[in-house]
Amino acid sequence: SCHPKHVCSNIPQGVAKRIKRICSEESEYFKHKISHINHFVNRGYNREFITTEFNKCDDLDRLDLIGDPEISFNVENKECGRRIPLVLDFHPSYAGATRAVNKHKHLLDLDDTL
Repeated sequence: SCHPKHVCSNIPQGVAKRIKRICSEESEYFKHKISHINHFVNRGYNREFITTEFNKCDDLDRLDLIGDPEISFNVENKECGRRIPLVLDFHPSYAGATRAVNKHKHLLDLDDTL
């Protein structure tokens, strides 16, 4: 895989947060947590690392995780704006893509349909 090490190491915590958001009952969360920990271990991840990452989500409030990260609200101006996700396949040669988008973001802002 071309992915940097930090990307692969963040996957377990992202999965744990997703499970916490989806499961409305704590018992369901813990059942799926154990199942996913075993899945990661079977895929070659270190059990201690995976367990630590999943345990970080135990005390998180489900309702805080359910909030829509795509919506930002400016209380002062009472404006609601949306971030535009840019999804690309990862490859080391794409490193300049973020800089290019940020440099020309003002052009995207001109289009009301975006």
